[in-house]
Amino acid sequence: MFARLFGGGLYGKLLDFLADHVDFDYTIAQMHEFTGITESSVRRIISELKKEGIVMCARMVGRSKYYRLDVSEPRVVSLFQIAHEYLNKDLASIQFKDESRKGPGQKSWMNN
Repeated sequence: MFARLFGGGLYGKLLDFLADHVDFDYTIAQMHEFTGITESSVRRIISELKKEGIVMCARMVGRSKYYRLDVSEPRVVSLFQIAHEYLNKDLASIQFKDESRKGPGQKSWMNN
């Protein structure tokens, strides 16, 4: 979702991961493991997103910090709204393409 909005770079990939798992928090090492982004890049991106208030440190276990999207931040909510609108437009265009391929009298899967 965010990777498509932000050009598929590392920021988009990491935001996608965090948005897909918004109810969970992760260490830098876990984000590296699950996304394939290098630990140094994850650390740098998280640091920048934390300064912007997009990501927060949710908890600490020993010396390990666990991060997540700060869903109380209005800009994060706005990002989700923009992504939702973008996905709706994508779905509408797919449905329109599907409708244009149908022959006379055929129903859409949405009308069944």
